[in-house]
Amino acid sequence: IVGCSLLDCTVKVFYTDTLKFFFSLYGHKLPVLCLDISHLSTSTQSGNQSKLKTNDSAMIATGSADRNVKIWGLDFEDCHRLPTMTGTENV
Repeated sequence: IVGCSLLDCTVKVFYTDTLKFFFSLYGHKLPVLCLDISHLSTSTQSGNQSKLKTNDSAMIATGSADRNVKIWGLDFEDCHRLPTMTGTENV
């Protein structure tokens, strides 16, 4: 998969092979400045539907101008963790 951040503070995720839309991530208050996607297993396509097979640790980490880092699960497209950032005045 490939992800791109937009100025509307969301991240859009697409299948790499077809560039079809997969899902959106919502939750940051300012634009996302960086993201990283964990290792994925495979992407399969049957008929008109693509299906992403992920391992249990498949996640996306996003960092935003709102000074928050969020860890998202690819299985349910939800925010798994919001690490606390203490002592990071200049981050």
